[in-house]
This record gives sequence, structure tokens and C-alpha cells, in this order.
Amino acid sequence: MAQAGTQDLTERFIQFYRDYYREEIGQLAQRYPNEQRSLYVAYDDLFQFDRDLAEDFRTKPDQLREYAEEALRLYDLPADVSLGRAHVRIEGLPESVDIRGIRVHDDHIGKLISVQGIVRKATNVRPKVTEAAFECQRCGTMTRIPQSDGGFQEPHECQACERQGPFSVDFDQSEFVDSQKLRIQESPEGLRGGETPQSLDVDIADDITGKVSPGDHVTCVGVLHIEQTEQGNEKSAVFDLYMDGVSIAIEDEEFEDMDITEADKREIIELSERDDIYDAMVDSIAPAIYGYEEEKLAMILQLFSGVTKHLPDGSRIRGDLHMLLIGDPGTGKSQMISYVENIAPRSVYTSGKGSSAAGLCVTGDTKIHTAEGFVPIRELASERHPNPVDAETAANADHELYTFDRGTGSVELAESSHVWRMPEKPCRRIETAHGKDLEASVNTPVLVCGDDGIEWREISAVDAGDHVAVPKYADIDRSSPSVRDYVEFTEEKLRPAPESIELLRTRLREEFGTLRDAAAELDLTEDFVYDTLPNRHVPLDKLDTVLNAVDVDIDEIDVQRAMLRHGDGVAIPDEFDADLMYLIGLVFGDGDVMVSRRGGNRGHVRVSNSDEELLERAANIMEAKFDKSVDIEYQDERVPCIRLHSATVARFFSNVGVESPKNDIALDPKLTTSEHADAFLRGLFDADGSVCGRNNGGSSVQFSTACGELAEQVQLMLETYGVRSRTRERDRRGTYERADGHEIESTSVQTHLAIYGTELDRFADRIGFHSTNKSAALDETVNDPPRRGECLPIGSTLARTDGGAGKYWQNLNRGEDPSRERTFLDDR
Repeated sequence: MAQAGTQDLTERFIQFYRDYYREEIGQLAQRYPNEQRSLYVAYDDLFQFDRDLAEDFRTKPDQLREYAEEALRLYDLPADVSLGRAHVRIEGLPESVDIRGIRVHDDHIGKLISVQGIVRKATNVRPKVTEAAFECQRCGTMTRIPQSDGGFQEPHECQACERQGPFSVDFDQSEFVDSQKLRIQESPEGLRGGETPQSLDVDIADDITGKVSPGDHVTCVGVLHIEQTEQGNEKSAVFDLYMDGVSIAIEDEEFEDMDITEADKREIIELSERDDIYDAMVDSIAPAIYGYEEEKLAMILQLFSGVTKHLPDGSRIRGDLHMLLIGDPGTGKSQMISYVENIAPRSVYTSGKGSSAAGLCVTGDTKIHTAEGFVPIRELASERHPNPVDAETAANADHELYTFDRGTGSVELAESSHVWRMPEKPCRRIETAHGKDLEASVNTPVLVCGDDGIEWREISAVDAGDHVAVPKYADIDRSSPSVRDYVEFTEEKLRPAPESIELLRTRLREEFGTLRDAAAELDLTEDFVYDTLPNRHVPLDKLDTVLNAVDVDIDEIDVQRAMLRHGDGVAIPDEFDADLMYLIGLVFGDGDVMVSRRGGNRGHVRVSNSDEELLERAANIMEAKFDKSVDIEYQDERVPCIRLHSATVARFFSNVGVESPKNDIALDPKLTTSEHADAFLRGLFDADGSVCGRNNGGSSVQFSTACGELAEQVQLMLETYGVRSRTRERDRRGTYERADGHEIESTSVQTHLAIYGTELDRFADRIGFHSTNKSAALDETVNDPPRRGECLPIGSTLARTDGGAGKYWQNLNRGEDPSRERTFLDDR
């Protein structure tokens, strides 16, 4: 029945074409595909031919359009002509729907409707993939996946080797179509006084792209859809409306041709004769903002412009004028300009380009690169603004952080002057193809590559496919915190270093005269002062008594060893050197930490790995740093491991960021840019990294974790060494069966990080592996065929940043080298 119904509908459309559009189809066949790719059908023609078919097209547009285009392909044409991908576009619906009148209960969703308005924004025409060809990097099999507007779809597994990737997109084998996004706003002449015009986003594709510009009056026919919004990482109950455009027509009516009645004319003349007309107009501009009479008058004069004057000497004074509005953040500049934008139909509102970013904000979890590592901006703001605010609030704050210097075009360390906290406001979140994301207020500018080169653009105006700048560093200042900042003592006995003992005994003599008098005054035995303090582990409570008496903080004491009740204790490392940072990386990757809940005086740190060479290296570092000998443990059907028993050491690893279970662990921010952060990365990749080698140049280094926070940190840390990586989430929740029949249940969402191309060479040079097997595999990949370098989009052209743009180099860059020492690195 379904097949017969489909055939009947196709035949009805073929008959319709024969009766109404024979000549138009003949013309299309002559011009297809270079000059014309669509057949435009008037809705009235379809209605006259078959009323039911026309109504079905309005209520089920997606299905009926498929039948209409299939009928076009089957239409009788010369044998050498094919309209394989021609479109059928309906136009001229009998009535239009007001944008503000779109309602769910009026059954507009999923229907073909017509809207009228002004194009407020039109993005650049960008290629959109309709069918992506994925090549399995393990066996080379090509898999084609049709793409929809619901997000980029990737294969779950290779059809040949049945492995879950990795896959790379073969752009030559993929199919693309031109795409563009429009924002259509209600025409102001249809609004009542005080109403704010509403808008609707429209997605258009193929041959109707690039036809309209901002300010054009258009009538758009399309299918209305809804899309679920997100708040943070959670889906919202609120949905956004958007339209898939089928046809779009520019209306001939201009604003000067608007219908003005005689009554309107009389009222305008009466207003012009008022003595206080200027005061009345000033009062009408943004009346909610008090004062600024001169500024508002300047806006009015700019809005109405003046008269061009020709002087006797032949010179010309233009009538139109420009206005520069300068003021502190929060003084109402944007609100007044936005008010004028609603009055002037062809105006385009922009802000933030090329100006200071003061008053523009990002969300609290956005990581800021400071001199003390990558820190969420919330932690910097909460020091000055602990509570939410109702208005933009600033406080002096002198943080050292890395920022983009617009004068030199480089990322440099600078000192901040203020930190702001803003009231809740609308935000926009963008995510790049490399997995980096930014969520900021809608008017926050970001650096993008536009038609004329690098420019600042509001984040709300950034669309899918735009190139967005991300930092690339030549070098950064690195410093390491003190190990003692992460060592936590509870019931330990401590053995201070000789220098610290001498400091305490000197202070005791200065305070009490002699050590004997000090012992008597502090209710301590003379044996403790003369023998225990310099030669044995000292109970923490008695050491605190001495420290309090001489006004010395425990952090000022160099503790050599710590012991809990029994045993020989452990040593306290002097610094975060390369070996200790490497060990921390191993524990983050293949380790776990346990501290007893009862008193906290028992605990251990364990590293498990099948590579015994790696375990032996970890055991050697543990012995060197903590003076504890550990052996490899072997158990049936379990991975070999090493285990260091010490609650003191376990708390140390917990304080640097390791948690068990590893729900969402993260390295302490101060260590993310420490002197030996590369050693941490080396240990982490030795534990959880892998090398995927291929003979055709598609090799990669990969890393997976269930901790999204850690993956973000690793990506940022790699960037400080000049290594870019891609991250993406993979939902692994569910039950899986291994080849041996054993079922595995996963409850995690994995974040997958991969390093490709020339970045692989930089990783090998600046990070690398200690693992013999992985290091050998990496050495093989760096001998792959030559890999493409970075590209900087300038308009519609890609300029190689390594100097390989050939004859276009001078034209694009005016002789200047656009290397990443001068600019940001592009990302998509």
C-alpha cells in the first residue's frame, strides 16, 4: 500500500509538470547544473491542479518534496539529460505568518509556512557536508554516513574490521552543499509603538544561498522546526524555533514606498512645527536611561542625517555623519544604541570590535591562563566578588595572566587591573572542531578570520564553519609550587632537617635564655629538647608547642621524614622535579589512592600496568623520592602492580588531584604550567596513551579518559608546549561483549584526545614517551610522509602559515609573515 501510494503521488506530480511546467522544466534541463538547479513552483498552480495535493504539501512538506523531486528526475527528458539533484521550490503561499505569531498550538511546527521581514544577518556561504566519507585508519575501508542538521554523525564501527575507529574524513570522497544562515526580523512598519521586533533564524542551502543581504525585505517559504536548547551541559525544557528555507524572494517595496496616510502626514507636520521638537525627540530615545541629553541628540542627528552642501569653491560637505560614543562600562551605551537600532530598519548593531574587552564577560568555569596555571575565572572573581551582583561590578585585581596583545599580535604575560562580576545575562557557547569551547555573553568579541582577514566578531555572530582563533605560545614562564603546599600532616611524627632544628633551638634560646629554661617553661622534658628534637621523629603536638612558642609556622620548617605510629616513615620530596611529576602522571593514568576513613593513618598509592618496565621505573622513583622500597605484585588474572603503603604519601597524591574512584579528577592548577609539566604528560601518556601508526601518513597519538576536566587540562597543557590536539566525547555507557564472550558494563562518557599531522612531530620532540614500546612506535610515525602544516583562512583562500602560500603570499599578507608568533592559531 505504501509503495502504491508513493507511486501514485509521483505520477500526480509528473502529470502536474506536464500540464503546468513543461517549458520551465525544458529550460531547467538546458541550464542544469551550472546556471540553474531548481524548479520554482507557484503554490496557486499546484492548488488549481489538485487541492488535496497542495494541502498535503503544506502539512507534510518534507515527504511531499521528496516525491516532487523524484517526479522531476523521472520526467520525460532527452536521454543525455539528467536532473539528478535538482530541487523543487514552492513559492507564493497565499498568506504569511507573523514571526511573533508563530505558536505551537497553531500547529505551525513541521508545516510549510511563509514569513516576511528584513534580513538582519546573513552569514558567509559555507560548505556543509551532506554525506561524509570516513576512512578507517586501521584497515582503510571507506564508510559513507549521510549527515543531517542534528549534528555530525560518525560511524560506530568499521564495517570491515569491526573496530571502533579511529576514522578520518576523506573530504574528496564526501559530498558538500553550499549553506547559509539568515536571521529575518519583523518589519518595523508592522509594529505598534514600543514593541521590540522579533526574529527567526532560517537555514538555506545550495543555489538560493548568497542571494540576499542584510537590510533586504524578503518573503521566505520554509519548514518550521524546533530545537532543544541547553543550559551548561544539561538539556533545557525550552526549545528554539528555526526554519529550513525552501525559497526566498526579495520584495520590491522599499522603506520610502511605505504607505503613509493623510492623517500620518498631518501628524508629522504638526510635530515638526513644535518649538520643543528636539527636546521631545531626545526624551523619546531610551527613556528608561536618565540623562545623556547631548548623547541622545547626537544619535537623533545621526539618524536623520543632514543636507549635503556644495561650497562656492567647489568643495563638498557631506550631510551624513559619524558618531563615536565612549564611556565606562555599565553606563548605558549599548542600551541606547540598541534602542536606536529598533527605530532604524536598515541599521546593523555591532559592538566590541577592536575595542577594549572591559565589561564583556565569560562564564565562571572558563579557564584563564595565569602565572599560576590554568584557573577557572570564577576563582579569581570570587576573591573580590563572593556573592552574585545585580549590576556590573568591578574591583581592583592585579593578577598575572596571559593575554592577546592586539598591538604585537602575540600572547604575552600581563597584569590585570580589574576583575568584574556581572549579573545573569544571555550567553552563547561555541565549540571548535578540536573540542575547545567558550561560553560568554552574547556581545563578547572573539577573533575570527573574516572575508578581509583577521577581525573581531561578537560571539553571537559566530556560526558553524567560522574559523576562531585559539592561543599558540612560543614560550611561557614556568614556576613550580612548593611540595609542602600539598603535604598534609595529621598524626604523624616529623623529623625536621638539621637547618630547621638549628633555627628552632636558636629561637628558643632567644625567647627563654637557655634550652633548659625553655623546656621548663613549655612543660617539655630536657631530654626532648636536647635529644629527641635533633635526633628523632617528633610528635606533631609537641612540635606545634615549640613552633607556637617561637612564632614559626610549620610551613617554614623543612621536614625530611614523616612517620605514622610505627615503621620507618617516609621521606618528603624536596621539589616537583621531572621524576616526581612523571610519577604523578603515572598515578593519574594507571593509579589509585586509598586513605583509611578511620583516623586517616593508613593508606596506599598503587600503580597497575602490564608493562613491567613502566612499573620498575615507577618503583625506582618511589624509592628515590619517598625512601620506600616497593616490589611488583603478581596475582592470578590481575594486572601486575606496585603499592606504596603510607597515608602521608596517599594524602599528598590526593592533594595534587588524584581521587579514587576517578569520577572527574584534575591536576592542581598550579602544576599545569610548572617547570616539569612535560614530565607529567609523559607519565600520563605512558600510562593511558597509545600510538596509532599507519603507512599513509595518518598516524596519531591518542589518549582517552572518563574525566572531562582532565582531558581539558591535558589539551591546554599540550598547547603550552606548542602541541595541538583534538578532543571529542564518546558515550560508552552500556554493556559490551568482548571477543572472548565476557561482558563489560560501562557507565562513563569517554573523552578522546588525538594528536595528528605536524603536531605529532612536535609531540615527539617536546613530550614523547619513556615506554620503550611506545617510544619505538612514535619514532616510526615521525618518518611518515610529509604532513600539511597550519592554514590561515584569508577570505575564501587558505594561506599556509609555514610560508608555503606560493604566488598568493604577497597578495594575502602584504609581505608580512602571518606566523603564529604574530597571530592566533585558527581553529574550527
